[in-house]
Amino acid sequence: HPPNLGEGCDIWEGYFQSLRPGQWKPYVKIDTSVKSMMKDLNLIDFICDAVGAQDPRDAMRKKMVLQRMLCSLKIATRHGGFRRVYKINNSARKVFGQPPSQLKFKQEEGPETNAEEYFMQKYK
Repeated sequence: HPPNLGEGCDIWEGYFQSLRPGQWKPYVKIDTSVKSMMKDLNLIDFICDAVGAQDPRDAMRKKMVLQRMLCSLKIATRHGGFRRVYKINNSARKVFGQPPSQLKFKQEEGPETNAEEYFMQKYK
């Protein structure tokens, strides 16, 4: 298991190898590499781990930290029988602090609705 950096990140170690020509013989070059990577968790667990909270409601009290961490993050959904990947862009900043019943948007097909009603209808 990779070492934990905290704030939703792990350290991944790896190596690169290549064959290089030398003066009289070939050399094998081996380089090591270390990279921080986001943990592969569901979004709620990632948020709790990132801000060091045990309960998701405690994590939401740290909205500024969450905004900074989640913007430009890619999220994969698995509900509805298929997998889709979304990128959280900077416009997500206006979402924080609003309950789903107040977050209104125009549907591709149909009238304007809020997030709460949309998910209630879509995923009964």
